[in-house]
Amino acid sequence: MAGFSPDDMSRFDDFDIFTTPYKQIGDHNISLNVLYAKGFSSTSTSAQPIIIRFHGGGLVAADSLFPDFFGYWLLDLAKKHRAIIVTPNHRLLPEANATDILEDLDDFWTWVQSSLPDFLRAKSQDKVNCDLKRILIAGESAGGYLGLQLALTHPNEIRTFLLQYPMIDMKSRWFTESFEKPLFGAPQLPRTIIDDHLVKVKAREAATGNHKIVESSDPRFERGPLMLCMIQQGVYNDYFDVKKPILFPIERLENGERLPSAGGLIWHGKEDSAVPVEGSVRFSEAVKKHCSDVNFSLLVRPGDHGFDIDARLNDAWVEEALKPYVTAWLV
Repeated sequence: MAGFSPDDMSRFDDFDIFTTPYKQIGDHNISLNVLYAKGFSSTSTSAQPIIIRFHGGGLVAADSLFPDFFGYWLLDLAKKHRAIIVTPNHRLLPEANATDILEDLDDFWTWVQSSLPDFLRAKSQDKVNCDLKRILIAGESAGGYLGLQLALTHPNEIRTFLLQYPMIDMKSRWFTESFEKPLFGAPQLPRTIIDDHLVKVKAREAATGNHKIVESSDPRFERGPLMLCMIQQGVYNDYFDVKKPILFPIERLENGERLPSAGGLIWHGKEDSAVPVEGSVRFSEAVKKHCSDVNFSLLVRPGDHGFDIDARLNDAWVEEALKPYVTAWLV
C-alpha cells in the first residue's frame, strides 16, 4: 500500500534475526522471528529478558517483520535492556477464524517455553540465554488484541504488557456492521473485494482436494485492501464466534479472568480512524471494575492509528509512560 516501504529493513540493522517454524499445518509452516542486538552476549549467570511482540494488520494482513509496523521505540527498548524479541506469525483471516488464531497463540507459547532457550543457545553458540520469568508483551492494533489474549491466559507467567491501539471490542458495530468508515481518509471499498477473495480461496481448496488453505504471512502487505474492506464492511462477526467468551478480552475480565499483577499500558490515538479509541476506553473501564488491584493505564494521545510511527524510547511521553512497567518487567 502507498506510504509503506516493505523492503526497507534498515531499522533492524543493529539486530541479528533468526527465523524458525513453531508449528506446521499440513505442509504449511507458521514461523516466528527471534531478534537480539548484535555484539552482545550473556554469561551463564546472566539470562536476558524477553519481549514477545505481535504484529498488526487487522488479523488479515502483514507479517511479523513488516518494518513499517515494527516500532522504533520497541527496538530501542530491546537494545537498552539487552532483551530478546520473539515475534510470531499466525493464521490470517478470512482463510482462518479467531479460534484458529488463538490455537496458534497457544502453540507459540508452548514453543517459547519449551524451545526458545535451546534455540538461542544453538544460534548464538551458547553466548545468549533468556529469562522465561521476565516476559513483556507488546503489540500494535491486531497485535494488541493478541497480546491481551496471551496476558489473560498466562497472567502468572507474564510480567506486564505495552500495547498500541489494540483491537479489543470485537463485538462493536465498528467490526460487525457495514457503514461508511473512511479509514485513513480512504474511500469505502466494495464488498466484492472480500467476495472475490473468498471465491479464489474456494477455487484453490478445490484444486488441492478440498484441503483448507492456510495463510500466515503477508510480507509486502498485499492483503492491505482486503483488511480495510473487512473493517469497512463489518464482517468480523463471521470469524468471531459470539458463543465463545474466550475470544473477547472484555468478557474474559467480566468472567473473572485476571491480568498480570503488574498490570500494563495501552496507548491509543484519540482520532483513530481504523480502531476506535472507545474500545480501549471500554477495556479500561472493565479493568477498573473487575481487576482494580492491577496497575493498568490507558494513555490517550492526539492522532490517528499509527500516530507513534516515529516514536523513540527517549521521547519524553514514551519514557514517562513506560517507566513503571519496564521496572516491573526487569525486577
